Amino acid sequence: PRLFPRLTRRIAGAYFAQNPKEALAQQHRLLPWIGALFTETNPAPIKYAMSLYGLCSAEMRLPLAEPTAKTKRKVQKARADLPADE
Repeated sequence: PRLFPRLTRRIAGAYFAQNPKEALAQQHRLLPWIGALFTETNPAPIKYAMSLYGLCSAEMRLPLAEPTAKTKRKVQKARADLPADE
């Protein structure tokens, strides 16, 4: 499952259509998500984000731990700013 199928398609499409400015502009829309998802070691933040959309469980197996409350807030803010079905 992916969080941004349409936006990813637009980024790739613009890039392969020789329109790097448009690809970069679209990718900049993802910066809040990129920042939130790389706040901590993966896969905890991405699993948490995907769990918010019902795509998987947020449960982590040892030795991994769930993301901190600060990271969860960042993910929730990114979600509010740019929905994953974009």
